[in-house]
Amino acid sequence: EEEEEVEEEEEVEEEEEVEEEEEVEEEEEDDDDLISELAKKSVDLSTLGTDELIGITNMMLRDIEGHDWKDIGKWTLEEIILLGLVEREKMPTLCTLPEITFDCITALSSAARSGMTEARTTMALNIGSFIYSARQRLQCQAEYEFDAASENDEDDPKPLALRPLHEISEFCDEEETDVPLLVKNSREEVTKDGKVKIFGPQTIGAYEGHQFEVWTASNDGDDKVNSSPEVCTSGKKPVTVIIGTPNNSFETAVHALERVLLHRETVLIKHNSLREYLYDPYYIILGPLIRRGYVQQVLDKHVPSRTKFLSHPRVGRVHVAGTQQTITSVAEELAVSRPSLQSGDIHNMISTDHTSVIPAVVSPGTYSEVELKRMIDLIVMSKKSNGGCDPTAVQVVVLPQEWPLKAFFKEKLEFMLNVYPSTPSYCPGSIERRDELLEAYKLLGEGRAFLLEPEESAKDSRGKEKPQVPMEQRIAIIDCGTFGEADFNATALQTAALGPVLAYVELPGGKSFDDANKWLQNIAIPFLNDKTQILGSSSVVLATPPSQLKNVTNAAVGSLEYVSIAVNTPPSIALPYVSLMGGMRGSYPAYKQDNGFLGNVHGFPNVLKTVTYGPALDYNPNYRGNMKV
Repeated sequence: EEEEEVEEEEEVEEEEEVEEEEEVEEEEEDDDDLISELAKKSVDLSTLGTDELIGITNMMLRDIEGHDWKDIGKWTLEEIILLGLVEREKMPTLCTLPEITFDCITALSSAARSGMTEARTTMALNIGSFIYSARQRLQCQAEYEFDAASENDEDDPKPLALRPLHEISEFCDEEETDVPLLVKNSREEVTKDGKVKIFGPQTIGAYEGHQFEVWTASNDGDDKVNSSPEVCTSGKKPVTVIIGTPNNSFETAVHALERVLLHRETVLIKHNSLREYLYDPYYIILGPLIRRGYVQQVLDKHVPSRTKFLSHPRVGRVHVAGTQQTITSVAEELAVSRPSLQSGDIHNMISTDHTSVIPAVVSPGTYSEVELKRMIDLIVMSKKSNGGCDPTAVQVVVLPQEWPLKAFFKEKLEFMLNVYPSTPSYCPGSIERRDELLEAYKLLGEGRAFLLEPEESAKDSRGKEKPQVPMEQRIAIIDCGTFGEADFNATALQTAALGPVLAYVELPGGKSFDDANKWLQNIAIPFLNDKTQILGSSSVVLATPPSQLKNVTNAAVGSLEYVSIAVNTPPSIALPYVSLMGGMRGSYPAYKQDNGFLGNVHGFPNVLKTVTYGPALDYNPNYRGNMKV
């Protein structure tokens, strides 16, 4: 009887395994069919009238203003769980119901309630901002097409290649389209690498005192212009696949909108298990595109499904929000199914703005107490958000070796990193990467790496004892040494930690204020531009004192070879928000898409970089710091 029972159990297990295999095969076939359907719809999308595309943007803006998506599928609750604002095991019983109720919200802590509100606001504001910016360009394009049809005595305007907004702004209907100052204002300057055309500045309404510019290569002379990668789909319109978990809930939707509205490419979104709850709100917000078959969504249930649809010949672009390991895996899968393509062709199919190391370089000079506080605050805020796993977080601080304020600066920076509130990292492997770097640098000698010890008597503004910082939130301080010396180690500069890690790098010189231009141009910037030393080319922070001459700062900005340059402001402003308003964010250097840039909603040609300027370090109306230096 026991043997019969065992045999029956084995038979049941075999049947279950067969059923699971059949389900996987069916899902793989479904994924393959999704790509085929999207490929067919790309023909319809490419011939869709610009007025119809504008109508779709109007519908999406209307849906964003509605309330149907705001708590559907309890996504806001899942978001605050992911961000560590509430633990699933300690969730109020009222929040375990199928829908979010008023009683559930009131049972949550004030921080959790604020987190849910911020999740909704951030989603609506950022997706809405991008759609609004795209609609501006499409409205002017429609007027341009109408004018072209009138000249050719045609009754109906035909869709033409989307032109840069600054080239067709004269056709814009002033009553319907508010052409941004970024497009209206431009100037030319000469840098050491040639003539550049600079668009802007454009103010950032949400951040007082902030503005940004877009730098482009002039068409005159022998300026460096990146060429667009060829799409590897035999000349047919490609299908874009978006894979992974973005740091912000709106990023995947914005990237999908960018490909559909500006490039007329159909899109498959593959939601990672960490944020698969975005499926429901996306289904409503992107509804007008989903119903027309221009966008499809799948959940990240198993790796074979990814391999299946990546091998489809119509997949021409893959955007990855993940680690270097994910990028390498995707590249290998694409290469296997495309043996005729060279390595460079495969790399040009992939884009990502997540895998890079962001440095903050401190210009030598004299800083007041207020200026030092503000500069330190920029780095601390960047590092403490989501435990440093945010891809816009500063990972490396570059200092002049002979700067008189160096030791004082480090002391106060580490003090603030200890007392500033922290939120946990949700990026897989962030703590393991931190610990690996710690162990590697500890082997180099005493003082090269340590975990910040929490203040024993740290108190809040009301005098109450603050809770101890959990081990997983404590920041590792890494000393890479001085570049050029025998004990210099660049491991922390070439590893995207995406977690609680902050490294110091010292560069020779920079003793006095008079050395600033020489130090920046001859030592710091050549080091920063050398991507064999620092992984990535996405963003860099430049901290300068108000006393520094403007031409020194301008020369430094012109020489830095980074897509996004943030002057006296954190990259968390310069990267996600500026790119929604016409600026750019960088793509990982080895995997470039559209000149290695993402964004560029206004279509500026020959883009070099986006430069975001914050207020001078001695003044910031939004700063409420209370550190005593």
